[in-house]
Parts: sequence; structure tokens; C-alpha cells
Amino acid sequence: MVELPGEDEIRGTERSRYFKDRYERTRKAFLWFGLFSLASFGYFYSQITSQLFSWTTLASGLLFIALSGSTLFLIYRSQKYRRKWKRLSGGGV
Repeated sequence: MVELPGEDEIRGTERSRYFKDRYERTRKAFLWFGLFSLASFGYFYSQITSQLFSWTTLASGLLFIALSGSTLFLIYRSQKYRRKWKRLSGGGV
């Protein structure tokens, strides 16, 4: 006779899939935010080294700070989702 999984196991599997999906999404997001952060830093650095100070220099510097902070936050969140996903799926952390 085939045993069907219990309701708790199904719910645990769905939750595991949810956290795996959230982990993968935040991982992609922080990779993109990191890429844009590097690009904004490159522009900011080129403006500073060429001593062209303007509103765009200030804006690119602030954009770099905002994107860097967002990237760090997304890294933190992705690791949090990864830990929950691994714990629910029965894998190690």
C-alpha cells in the first residue's frame, strides 16, 4: 500500500518551496543591485578624479550609497530565506 504524505508534510514542502523561491528572487535582486551599485560608483569615481563637481556628481554619490545599502540588505534577507528553506527541507544550514 502506498502511504500518502500527511497534511503537515505537504504544508512543510510548500513552505520550503516558498522560501526557496524567495531566496532565489532576493539573490537575483542583490546581484542586479550590486551591478548597478558598481556602475554608479564608477561614474562617481570618474567625476571625482576628473574634478568635475556638479549636481550629477552628488546624485551619483547618493545613488551609490543607496544602492550599496539596498544590496547589503538584500544579501541579509536572502541568507535569512536560505536558512529557513534549508531548515524546512531537512538540509543543513
